[in-house]
Amino acid sequence: MEPNASQLAYSLKISIGDMFTYGFSFCQKDLEDFIALSGDSNNIHLDRAAALKSPIGEMAVPGLLTALIFSRVLGTLFPGHGTVYRSQSLEFLRPVILGKRYEARFRVLKIEIPPTDPNRPPSTIPKRPRATVETIVVDVETGIVCLKGEAVVLNEKRLSHVES
Repeated sequence: MEPNASQLAYSLKISIGDMFTYGFSFCQKDLEDFIALSGDSNNIHLDRAAALKSPIGEMAVPGLLTALIFSRVLGTLFPGHGTVYRSQSLEFLRPVILGKRYEARFRVLKIEIPPTDPNRPPSTIPKRPRATVETIVVDVETGIVCLKGEAVVLNEKRLSHVES
């Protein structure tokens, strides 16, 4: 299942196996705004000559700017509003380059819903419904995975334990 953003805005539940994709690219202004906010003034992000001499060989977008796409989608589209972003693992595999097209891909791996049985040991019960979501950024042109990880999110209204 790959719903579009307008379908998800009104969706009540996501389930194990559900997927979502989001296309994006970064421009110079995105880079400048992120650097101003974060203070990440590494010269491989700012100076073309320095970037060409770096191991990457071209101007790369800061990795955490790329990872912000995950927060944007998880918090507003999939599962969407009301989502609390609990954790995110990240593995930076390839550089993301200004102006190139990328796709963020999401797949629900696991959903844990607190049981209603009050006799279960508290250490085994999640306090709120939570989902583990695979998060990947792919270069649209080459299909190469640039960034991968897993996010854990909470959203009491939009998580369903049913596999799709």
